[in-house]
Amino acid sequence: GAANGMNLSIDGAGILSISPEHDYYDENGVEVTITATDLEDGTVTDSFIITINPQVPVVSLSDESHEFGEILAGEFEQWTFEVSNLGSQLLQLEDLIVNGAYYDVDYDQGAALRRYESLTITVIFAPEELGQHDAQLVIQTNDPETPEVTVEVSGTAGISIIRTEPEV
Repeated sequence: GAANGMNLSIDGAGILSISPEHDYYDENGVEVTITATDLEDGTVTDSFIITINPQVPVVSLSDESHEFGEILAGEFEQWTFEVSNLGSQLLQLEDLIVNGAYYDVDYDQGAALRRYESLTITVIFAPEELGQHDAQLVIQTNDPETPEVTVEVSGTAGISIIRTEPEV
């Protein structure tokens, strides 16, 4: 049965299995009491505490790079990607640094993501000068394994040529 977010079961061989819910965490643990009965109706009871250590925050990106292609200088294009948490504890987005000109981001600053939650980040490319423009978006989180992840973006600013035919 289920007890405080943990599923307990005994299989046909008498083996106890304990499976916590995916987001289960209790720093004090859960007390479990087991009573075993032998063939002669004798019983033994034992109690113990089970503590499940939650999985740390784990940052995941839907994309690690994007090519905007060519757009006109003075115009803009938008692109979105997702940041997700694959861990059990809250993933805190601490900062997002844009290393490069003509790029900006729109997102919920200071967001905290629960397990399997995602946050959409919008990247805006608005070049003012002609040429190739590259940038890195550095996302800083509280993921202890990967405190920084980087998304590479690039795009080119061109000019439009308007041709007119002379009047005859």
